Amino acid sequence: MKSTNDHKAVACLRPYTIEAKWRKLDYPITLGSRNGTSLIGKAKRKRVERYLAPLVVEWFDETTGEILSDPEARTRADYRYPVRTSERQLQREFILSELRPEVRAFAQFVLKFRNRRRGLTPGIDQLARWYAQLTGKQTGHVRRYIAKLEDAKVIAGRTSSVLYPLWQLAGSSTFPADHLREDIYAEALFLSMLNKSRAPEIIAAKFPPPSILQSPRSWQQTPLPNDAESATSRSPATTSTAPRLAVTA
Repeated sequence: MKSTNDHKAVACLRPYTIEAKWRKLDYPITLGSRNGTSLIGKAKRKRVERYLAPLVVEWFDETTGEILSDPEARTRADYRYPVRTSERQLQREFILSELRPEVRAFAQFVLKFRNRRRGLTPGIDQLARWYAQLTGKQTGHVRRYIAKLEDAKVIAGRTSSVLYPLWQLAGSSTFPADHLREDIYAEALFLSMLNKSRAPEIIAAKFPPPSILQSPRSWQQTPLPNDAESATSRSPATTSTAPRLAVTA
C-alpha cells in the first residue's frame, strides 16, 4: 500500500458534486444525424457554439475528508483536468466539413503526417509536392490549398509546420531518436500510399491481358474449317505417314 507522501501515490481527489452547466466552445460543432449530413446536406445539421456539459463543481479529499470547490482543487498537484475527446473530434469534423472537397482531401492527407512535437513531418511545402505527385496535380495548384488550411486554423502559417492546438499530437515519452526517425516514417508512409494508388497501373503493365483469348460469343461466331480445307491446309511435314492398325474384336 503506497503512502500519500509518495510522489507516485494515487490521486486522493474524487468528484463530489456534478452539475450541468453551459459550456462555451472555442470552435463550433455540428449536431445532426449522419444521414442528414451525408445525404441531405447542411439543412439537417445544426451549428452549436455551446452545450450543457456535466462539470464537477466540488471535489472530495479522501485523505482529510475535506470538500473543496473546483477553483481550490485546481491548485492541488493531484487534480485531474477533464479531457473531452469527443468534443474535440466534433470540432475537427466541423472544420473539415466547411472546406471544399479538394481542400478537405488535402487536409486529410496532411494530418496523416503529424508528429509528436505538435507539428508536421516533413514540412507543409514538401507535403504539397508529395500530394501533387500522388494525385497528378500541379504543385503550384496544390500550394493554393495551404492558405485555406491557414484560414481554417489547421496550420499556424503558410510556411510553418506547426499545427493549431486542436490538431496537435503531444508525446511526453518521445526521445531524440524518435525525432530522427520521423522523416523515415513519413517517407515510408508516402511510398505505401503511392504504391496503393498506382497498383492497378503496375499490375496492368506487368500482367497485360492476352490478346489471343476471345470471349465465348466470338468462339461461336467464328466458322470452323471443313475437312477438305483442313486436309489441304496441312503441310506434308505435318501429315502423319504411319500406317493405321485395324483393331478386330
